[in-house]
Amino acid sequence: MTLRFSSTVLQGIVQARVELDSPPANNPPAISPREAQMLATYGELLVDVGGVVDPSVGANVTLPSRPVYLPSSFPVVQRFAFADYPTNAVELALAWRDLVKTNFDTALETLLAKTEPQNTVSVVNLPLP
Repeated sequence: MTLRFSSTVLQGIVQARVELDSPPANNPPAISPREAQMLATYGELLVDVGGVVDPSVGANVTLPSRPVYLPSSFPVVQRFAFADYPTNAVELALAWRDLVKTNFDTALETLLAKTEPQNTVSVVNLPLP
């Protein structure tokens, strides 16, 4: 799975964003065929994008739990206002990105570690002997 993480600053708010990457025409798709098959078999990933954000500068911030389904919930956005975090809004956005990367990676690894169920067909003649 190829994700694009970005952050922008506008009107005093740092907006961190994660979405599926849109590759050029000749590149592989953002979701590999195996990932797509596993998502079709087991359903979307449920990932919490909240939790303890540990920036390189300033105090940790605990965001409320926010479970999202992937990939249907993309893009996922988290905002950090300079009014609330005057000294480390940018660092918080980067730390949130790292937290989300880890949570997405763990969820995807768990999905891909599952075995693909085999389809079966049984034909039975009734009445049974």
